Amino acid sequence: MGSTAGPYSPGSSSSALRAWPDPPNVAYETAIGAETRPMPPDAEAPRQPGYARAAFVAVTLVAALTAGGTGYVAVSTGLVGFKQTALAPGASVPAPAHRESTSASTQDEPVPTTTTTSARPKPPTVTPVGPDASASTSDEALGLSTLQARQELGHLADDGASNLAPLAGSWVAQVSSKCEGIRVDIEPGWQPDGTKDVASVTAQQILAFHLALNARFGAITVRPTALGTSRDVATRGVCRGKVAWTSIVPNPFHDSAAANAWCDTYQPPRDECQARLVAAPGSGHTQTVGRSS
Repeated sequence: MGSTAGPYSPGSSSSALRAWPDPPNVAYETAIGAETRPMPPDAEAPRQPGYARAAFVAVTLVAALTAGGTGYVAVSTGLVGFKQTALAPGASVPAPAHRESTSASTQDEPVPTTTTTSARPKPPTVTPVGPDASASTSDEALGLSTLQARQELGHLADDGASNLAPLAGSWVAQVSSKCEGIRVDIEPGWQPDGTKDVASVTAQQILAFHLALNARFGAITVRPTALGTSRDVATRGVCRGKVAWTSIVPNPFHDSAAANAWCDTYQPPRDECQARLVAAPGSGHTQTVGRSS
């Protein structure tokens, strides 16, 4: 069947073609030649330069992203048409545009490793004893420093002095009078047995012994001046130049014999218990009476 030139063919003489304004021609360049045809009536008119540049950027980007292998097609656009160029055999493929990465390559970096170790047990927490630490038991007293033990003896003596008013002028049983550094009998278990088993007693041991006497007899700690001596530091004997911490049982007796009778019953060692007169504090009228046997 013979071909009939359509209204859009170059040789058409259709009135519809003559009614249209002359469309711009588009040139298609191929590997075997070029031909020129009028643009069909339903085709879009050539874009303005701004649109052409946008198309150029978009198409060029597609070309860059699809480059690879042995086949590469460069597509570009201009103001009046498109141009396709086949890549010649053996030609190298243009490298895509390089864009710097914001992060370093992971191929050259060592892979970080994480080492898991078992948790070590924490050492026991030891609460330091402050300078004003107190002790309520003999064991606690032994854990104090010398200074702390002396301070605690002083606190106990202050409390004991406040309980002496009802005892003024009476006789009491004195169950201990000791200074630091002398040989004493306080064992076993803070219960004297007649043998001086501690060669040089410490402030901590004196405090521990006084706390044990308080637990056994209700004894209170006092300074020598609270019982009538003129000073707390001894001026003679084994405690010369030292404070002799004293412990008494606050039970009043009308004479020394009654106080010593208590000692015979409850504190057998003769050197550890004797009758003591509670005189006016600091009066210098102190008096002690020992047991005869």
